[in-house]
Amino acid sequence: MQDSQDYETASISHCDASEDKQLLSEHADKPARQLSWYRATWTLRNVLLSHLLTCLFVYLPVVYFAFQREASSQACDRKLSTWSPALDEGAVSYLPPAPFAGDILQTNKWRGEVGVTPSAEIDKAWTDIGVGVPGFRVSAEEVRVLGKPFRKGTRTLHAMPDGKGGYVAQLEVNHLLHCLNNLRQAMAWNYDHYFAGIPVRDVQIHHDALRASLQCTSDTTPVLYYDDAAIPQRQFSFPDFSTKHTCRDFDKLMGWTWSTERMVLWEDVGNSTFHQPELSREAREKEAQGDGPHGHLGHGR
Repeated sequence: MQDSQDYETASISHCDASEDKQLLSEHADKPARQLSWYRATWTLRNVLLSHLLTCLFVYLPVVYFAFQREASSQACDRKLSTWSPALDEGAVSYLPPAPFAGDILQTNKWRGEVGVTPSAEIDKAWTDIGVGVPGFRVSAEEVRVLGKPFRKGTRTLHAMPDGKGGYVAQLEVNHLLHCLNNLRQAMAWNYDHYFAGIPVRDVQIHHDALRASLQCTSDTTPVLYYDDAAIPQRQFSFPDFSTKHTCRDFDKLMGWTWSTERMVLWEDVGNSTFHQPELSREAREKEAQGDGPHGHLGHGR
């Protein structure tokens, strides 16, 4: 009986010792597990904190100054430019500063070889940036913002004939490019191809429109001159027209003219309200003879 009791006591002691050992082992592992968890958590916190600080001190200033630059550009546009729906509708933005492609001897999509009759592709390229660009509708209030009269002498502002109200307008850049295209066509080697029978004074209107615009903007970028060792027979230096400019994004602006809800196609603009067809032939005959009043066909119709 004593032996049985001793056995039970020994068993209980052994069991208690095993449990104590296991408990001690668990408690001994707990600080290690906690330390590992704290290390992982601290590492994650450090990573998140570093990303947050990077955003605060690197990315946010970049975004801020980019926004400020854009806001400054928009403020400058509104201060120096006449009101335009292109400004209101976000169609005006700027490309990074870059030099013009101004090589004297180059050819491009708008410019062929000197003395060679221009191709249909060149004509289309000019049409696409000039008379081929649609106009747009402006309201009576916007006409007042522009400071333009609805009547001026014998002239009355052209109203859209579709019953939707408003008046027709176009971006001046497209009109000036149309003027430049007109001068291109009037060059000596192009004149017979485009203008046979048309008075030369028609071209002079476009000369003056371009003169006025160039004087208005008065580009102050320095144009440097180079001496070319490959052409020793040339007496004078070559101007370098590849000058650096910060240009408006022309493609974006042209995209706006086609996508704005204001867009109107020229075939929908209609004729002058004072048009008398029976007088048109007589006027054209007088123009061909260099006599009679002359009027500029604004958008090339």
